[in-house]
Amino acid sequence: MLPIQAPQTLLNSLQNICSSFIWGNKKPRISRTILYKHPTKGGVGLPNLNQYYKATMLASGILLHLNRGIIQWVDMEKAQLDKNATLDYLWTPKKHRPVKPNLYPTTTLTVHIWSKFLDTVGAKEKFHPNAPLTALRAISPDMRLQTWVHAGIRHIHQIMQSQEILPFTDIQTKWELPTNAIFTYLQLKGIINTHVNKQQQSPEQSPLPSK
Repeated sequence: MLPIQAPQTLLNSLQNICSSFIWGNKKPRISRTILYKHPTKGGVGLPNLNQYYKATMLASGILLHLNRGIIQWVDMEKAQLDKNATLDYLWTPKKHRPVKPNLYPTTTLTVHIWSKFLDTVGAKEKFHPNAPLTALRAISPDMRLQTWVHAGIRHIHQIMQSQEILPFTDIQTKWELPTNAIFTYLQLKGIINTHVNKQQQSPEQSPLPSK
């Protein structure tokens, strides 16, 4: 679905119309929390249009994780964000992202909603562990990560355990890295200790696939 900006006033108006219909134009007799809660959880199950809209817009960000050639408008947005570095851009905290002027309005909206999503998973100021390893180049552009990525290390969480980066010997053994990769490891260790939200270390905590 192509992301389209919907005015908050429109969403509120539609929500009020639904509520008025449910209550026959009378004052609601239960709280909105119960009204929107799923019936299996003791609620009424009235659709929350604001949440539905946010979920739909978030889905646009998820589509940007797809390979090229599947959806044409997604390919156009990915091309604007920087071709193969799209995921790096999306998963980089807003304050570390490079400025990209003249984006399509749909792309701007998608990035905005995605940034709100990052806020909810503890990645407003710091990187989420499910972010691509190469996204850390936003902190240190000269890091040589090609060997690491080629070995199969594509996400930050792959080299973390118990909220800490794994010892270099463990990483080297598991992914058969050369000895000189220790220099990149030392860079990564400093960056992860400072710029990664360790409270979200487990990939199972993320609402998105980690691979």
